[in-house]
Amino acid sequence: MKKLSYLTPVLTGIIWGSTAPLSKLVLHKITPWDLVVYRIIIGSLTLTLLVKMVKGSEHSRSSFRDLLILSLSGIAIPWLFYNLGLVYVNANHAGLMLGCYPLMTFLIAYFLVGEKLKKLQYVGISVGFVGLLIFFIDKVRIEYSLEWLIGASLIMFSIFCWSVYAAYLKKIGLSGGSLTLTLKMFILSMPIILFSVLFIQHGINLPREPVSISSLIWLGIFASAISYYLFNIGSESISATIMATSGLLIPIVSSILAFIMLSETFNLTEIIGAVLVIAGLVITYLKN
Repeated sequence: MKKLSYLTPVLTGIIWGSTAPLSKLVLHKITPWDLVVYRIIIGSLTLTLLVKMVKGSEHSRSSFRDLLILSLSGIAIPWLFYNLGLVYVNANHAGLMLGCYPLMTFLIAYFLVGEKLKKLQYVGISVGFVGLLIFFIDKVRIEYSLEWLIGASLIMFSIFCWSVYAAYLKKIGLSGGSLTLTLKMFILSMPIILFSVLFIQHGINLPREPVSISSLIWLGIFASAISYYLFNIGSESISATIMATSGLLIPIVSSILAFIMLSETFNLTEIIGAVLVIAGLVITYLKN
């Protein structure tokens, strides 16, 4: 089980990496806010089904306070703020900002639970971040408009929330019950997301094309329910910072899938950056 847990940052990074290209297939007919609503609904139904399948064999002992903090920091607030930030900041900028996720998580986990890493793991994360910088070197053109600064601040705040989530999982000390914990988080986040979206756009649109519907189902089941469940499983035995290295993989996987599915470009610089990111992750997971 511990070996499986050590793979969870990679698995969640790969699954979350599918979010951007599949979202592009969905967002022709519905808004980003509709997408958030469908992800939380489909994710909640998926987790409910999984809990029924295991016949309630595991239980989460987390308090309502803990659940509320996890729901707000891990799902409701970052999902809403990240989408709002993307109104002002393009996906390339947002992908580069995700590279800050491991560092921000380390800082929060250090002060919250006194988490420390091995020297080789610091090296690996640094190599991965440098790789991400190289990966985006030709894509990112920084804009210093007020709108860009607002959008960047919203996205960085979302990443901060996800970092709090990763660190808080370590603070409460998960030792089983990850499935029911994930379900409770989704259910608790649902009314917050629904009310927020209805306030923003006064209605929810329905996708009609088969490609959009199938992409939406994937995003709800895998990029939402399964990925959060895997992340929570990994957090039972892996440090918050190592779990946050999934953020380094997300833009790499997104670009590879966009190249395959959407015929987007993929040049030599991006290949070098991607190789460095993967090398950094391998170094991070090596034992000292």
